[in-house]
Amino acid sequence: MASSQKRALASLLLLLAQAHCLERLKFVTNVRSPTAKQVGCPYAQRVWMALELAEVDYERVEIDLRAKPDWFLEASPLGRVPCIIDAEGTAIVESMALVEYVDEISQGRDLTPAAPAARAAARALAWRCDARFVPRGFAFLCYGGRGRRDAFLDELRFLDDALRGRRFLAGDGPGLADVAYAPFVERLEAALGAHRGGSVRDMSHAHNLARVAAWLDALDGVAAYAATKCAGAGEIAAVYRPRATRRMSYLRQ
Repeated sequence: MASSQKRALASLLLLLAQAHCLERLKFVTNVRSPTAKQVGCPYAQRVWMALELAEVDYERVEIDLRAKPDWFLEASPLGRVPCIIDAEGTAIVESMALVEYVDEISQGRDLTPAAPAARAAARALAWRCDARFVPRGFAFLCYGGRGRRDAFLDELRFLDDALRGRRFLAGDGPGLADVAYAPFVERLEAALGAHRGGSVRDMSHAHNLARVAAWLDALDGVAAYAATKCAGAGEIAAVYRPRATRRMSYLRQ
C-alpha cells in the first residue's frame, strides 16, 4: 500500500473513531467507594440500570461532588448528578426524565410499553415509588415504630397487587417501573434487615406477599441490575444506619 493510501486510511479511521466518541453518551455520577462508605446514589443507579437494559453505548464517569470538575460545570452549571451529557454537549438531569430519555434512544429492549394506557400506568408506578414507597420505607428505617412499619407494609401490599399476573412491574421483563424501584429496594432490603429486624423479603414472607417475594427473586436475576448493584448488604447497612440516614438530603426531596 502506498504511503498516500496509508495516510488516507489512517485519516478515515481517525474520523470514524472521533464520530464514535461523539455519539457516545457521558453518564456522570458520584463516586462509589464502599471502603470510603460511599455505596452510590440510588437515583444514579436507576439511570445506570436503564442504560444497561436499553443497551445504549455510554461512558460512565464518576466525579467527586465536593470538587466538581470544570468540564462538568461548563456542561451542567447546576452541577447535579445523575447527569447525561449527549453528543452535542447538552446536559440532562433528573433520574426519571433520564430513564425516559434512555428509553427513547434505546438500542435494545424498550423500557415502556407501546400502548399509551400501559405506558401511563408504568409512569404512575414510577411516580408512586418516589411519592410513597421511598419516604415511607426510609421513615420506617430512620424512626421505626408500628405505624411507620404498617405504612411501608401498605406500599408492599400495593406492589403485590400491581404484580398480579406479572413477573415484573412492566410485565414479562423489567421496565421503567422496575428501574424506579430496584435501587431503593436494594437499600431497604439490606438496611431494614440490619436495623429493623426484618428485610423487605422477610416482611413479604411474613405477610403472604408472595408476588413481591417472587419479584425480588426475579430482579436478582436481571443482569442489568446485578451490574449496577452496591458492593454488598453489609456495606449498605453500614451507610444506611437510621441516625445517619436522617441526614441524607435526597430523602427529603
